[in-house]
Parts: sequence; structure tokens; C-alpha cells
Amino acid sequence: MSHPRRAATRFAGSANGRVTAVHPGVAEVVHDGHLSRASYGGGLLADMARDPEREPRVGDRVRLTCWADGHVTVDRVVARPVAP
Repeated sequence: MSHPRRAATRFAGSANGRVTAVHPGVAEVVHDGHLSRASYGGGLLADMARDPEREPRVGDRVRLTCWADGHVTVDRVVARPVAP
């Protein structure tokens, strides 16, 4: 039998997604045909503390961690659209 705390923090996979909306501390992201609310991971929060421009924006492509308990976190912005 697995320990509930350990099960809740187990890594399930990673994915790329596109940000469709941003709220304080949370982004709505489309990935693999699904819409998820994703909180910001520790690395992204540290990046944002150094440079606020690193915060995800609508349209950004992001790297996600998908956890075994169903939570999703944004790890980093991998591409940002350039305005014409």
C-alpha cells in the first residue's frame, strides 16, 4: 500500500501547452486536447521574482508537469508570440 502523501506528489508526466487565460498565480492551459488550471511551479516563481516579465501570458507556449493526483504546474515559458 502506498503512502497517501507520497502518492499525492508522484510525478505522472510532462507536456507542452498554450496559455489561454491568466489569473493571479494560475494559468488556464490547453494541452493534449484538455483545458487545465495550472499553478506556477517553484522554478517559475523564482524566475518571476528575478524578472516579472517571465510570468506566463495568454498565447505563451509553456512546459507543464502533470502530477499523479491530477494537479498541473507550469514549469517555464518555452515560447512567447511576437507581436506583428
